[in-house]
Amino acid sequence: MKLSGLKSAKAVLHVARADFLERIRGRGFMFTVCFAAYIAYAVGSGLISMRVGDVRGVYTSAWVGTMVALAGGWFISLVGFGTLRNAVLRDETTGAGQILAATPISKLSYALGKWLSNTAVLATQVLILAGCAVPILLIAGEDKPLHVWPLLSPFLLLALPFVTVTAAAALLFEMVPVLRGGLGTVLWIFLLPSGFAVPIATGWHWLDPSGTLAVMDSLIPAARAALGAGYANKFSIHLNLRPIQVAHSLQWQGISWHWSSILLRFSSLVLAIAIVALAAALFNRFDTFTVRRLLKTPLDIPGAAAVSSVLTNGASRRKKVFRLIPLDRTVAHPNLLQMWIAELRLATKHQPWWWYAGALGLVAGQLASPLAISRGPLLAVAWLWPLVIWSAMGVREARFGTGPVVFSSARTMPLQFTGCWLAGISIAAICGFGSLVRFLIAGDVPGILAWSSAVLFIPTLALTLGVWTASSRAFEGVFAAWWYVGPLNRIPGFDFTGNANGTHTASYAALYFALALTLIILAVPGRRLQIAH
Repeated sequence: MKLSGLKSAKAVLHVARADFLERIRGRGFMFTVCFAAYIAYAVGSGLISMRVGDVRGVYTSAWVGTMVALAGGWFISLVGFGTLRNAVLRDETTGAGQILAATPISKLSYALGKWLSNTAVLATQVLILAGCAVPILLIAGEDKPLHVWPLLSPFLLLALPFVTVTAAAALLFEMVPVLRGGLGTVLWIFLLPSGFAVPIATGWHWLDPSGTLAVMDSLIPAARAALGAGYANKFSIHLNLRPIQVAHSLQWQGISWHWSSILLRFSSLVLAIAIVALAAALFNRFDTFTVRRLLKTPLDIPGAAAVSSVLTNGASRRKKVFRLIPLDRTVAHPNLLQMWIAELRLATKHQPWWWYAGALGLVAGQLASPLAISRGPLLAVAWLWPLVIWSAMGVREARFGTGPVVFSSARTMPLQFTGCWLAGISIAAICGFGSLVRFLIAGDVPGILAWSSAVLFIPTLALTLGVWTASSRAFEGVFAAWWYVGPLNRIPGFDFTGNANGTHTASYAALYFALALTLIILAVPGRRLQIAH
């Protein structure tokens, strides 16, 4: 029994180590590292702050550490969730999963190994945040003595337990086929806030993976004592577009950790392991051979039948002579319009009927609703609806192995690359068409500018991230965070729909036009690098 348990533990560690090493070699890992560094910068520059009511406390070691750990843990969980969900899919598409399925390794051991790898990736980002907290305190701190435990304990006891649950949830969503795609990302956008709201509403510390309730139990009494009767027991993490007032009387020294509170924080670890066990129970152990399924699916491209025949018969040991058919040079080359239509059909052809029904319903709702609703929640949801389509931009060739065929074709950059970009823009325009009509009827020029800039910005962001990271997860994570902060929470500047931007709508629209132009310029060398390789 002991020998069997030891073998299982070794199998878990081998799976975790191999998967983690595979991750850190990819571009996606560098993306997550840069993102963690940016979150630290946003906190240090005051863009993100921890508030009690409408003010903040003095930047002590405890305040800075807790603020960076809470804000960083939240954003890492929102963005990192999207970037993590490719470990099982990678094993399936490369064939490694079928090899593992033939070994004695159990489903639970495999799931635990993948969870440890996910946790290690997110823990690396937490470590970066912790390292950045020290210079933040030295530069922006208003209480200069550096106290190590109040500064770093929030990363150990708040952020780390939180990301273990996020790592487990990402694994569960990947092992359940219906949640593996963009639907899982959209669902996570709405599930994650409940992880903050439920413990605050119920007072259940054991169901508080982020540690927000633990911070409030310590900070709110200190704020009440420092601010007096006018303080309404409010606590929040905010994005700031203007300086926030400092309550100099509030010099919070952090949570007084005891063994009971520390053990309570690690109840999140128990929750994470329970989620991993559920994922293992639902896992199909690679019983669907992806390559065989792809070969049975007819590809709607010229010469697909010949390619499929070669792949299917490639295992045969009999020698065959293949004769190439000479090119018919009298056939006209496809033009940009034809490629645009082909890319649009390719992007939308495999969507289920309810996706089209939902898109049509959103457009109809934009046309029939009051302008405030049409340009607000309906337009925001309409531009979240095609998430799974946009996330495939720039990635489809790597996902289906068609890169050698596509990239060796004539005029790839001016035709296929441009056609893919225009197809993404067309989908954004179609899904938001109802709001555009309402803007035109109302003569709302700033609204039209904001609408046009978003139609360009969203698919351009998807294409650029897809080209450079070779994964759809990067866009899903970044766009989920951007959509949650901007359109959903109506933060001016971040709301690309323009609904929350007020009198600055036209100015922010110009900024999004500039961002779209910058992104498409950055995407060109990325695609050329793919072609060169």
